[in-house]
Amino acid sequence: MNKRYQNEIEKIKDKIMSTSQAADLWGVHQDTIKRLCRTGKVAAIKLDTDDPKSPYLILRNQPSPINKDRI
Repeated sequence: MNKRYQNEIEKIKDKIMSTSQAADLWGVHQDTIKRLCRTGKVAAIKLDTDDPKSPYLILRNQPSPINKDRI
C-alpha cells in the first residue's frame, strides 16, 4: 500500500474504535454499546448505512456515556 495512504489510515484509526473496544474501555457489554450508538448517546456512525450488519465507527476520545449507578 502507498505509504501516504497508510499514514492517513493510521491517523483515522487513532480517532475511532469498534463496539468491542468501547465495551472493554467502558466496562459494559458490546450490545449495550450498540444500543447507545443506535440511540445517539454515543458519537458514532455506521460504516455502511445501507447494511444493517455494518459495524459502528465510534469516536475514541469521547467521555464514557455509561452511568454506572443506572446499570
